[in-house]
Amino acid sequence: EHRRLLISLKEKGKFIVGYFGGHALSNALDGLLDAAKEMKTPEIAFVLVGDGVEKPGLMERVGKEGIENVYFLDPVCKPCVGDLLKYFDCSYIGSKDSPLYRFGLTANKMYDSMMAGKPLICAVNAAGCAVETYECGIMVKSGKTEDICRAIERMCHMSVEERDEMGKRGEEAV
Repeated sequence: EHRRLLISLKEKGKFIVGYFGGHALSNALDGLLDAAKEMKTPEIAFVLVGDGVEKPGLMERVGKEGIENVYFLDPVCKPCVGDLLKYFDCSYIGSKDSPLYRFGLTANKMYDSMMAGKPLICAVNAAGCAVETYECGIMVKSGKTEDICRAIERMCHMSVEERDEMGKRGEEAV
């Protein structure tokens, strides 16, 4: 199912912004849906892979609001994350604003994406984040829909070589 959808999106020329992990309040996925709703770029698709208490509500919101560029997939096991990431053009990480991140961010999904050579869009208020330190993605403030949209547009309109170079910096850092 995952491969079928992702290949179909690629064949349609879609730029895939991918999220993988828990669908929990702490990951601020409503912010990603806000951005998906605002995006006026038809070639961008949002693929959310995972499960969690927020997933049914997020799926309901997508249906009610007619957000047509968002796709939900079931979780994958940890050894399959690398294969999943091959289909993403960039990974997304978000969070609610929290003092928890005042000393930095150490999310496993960040390092998984970096290890896979995928550039990141990181909407987390975190000091000294590896995404910023190693220039392997774009940092924006959490909860800022306009900034998330701009980061996605910027990433989408980069050349493949620029994105690959950004991803390579993350891979080398890990």
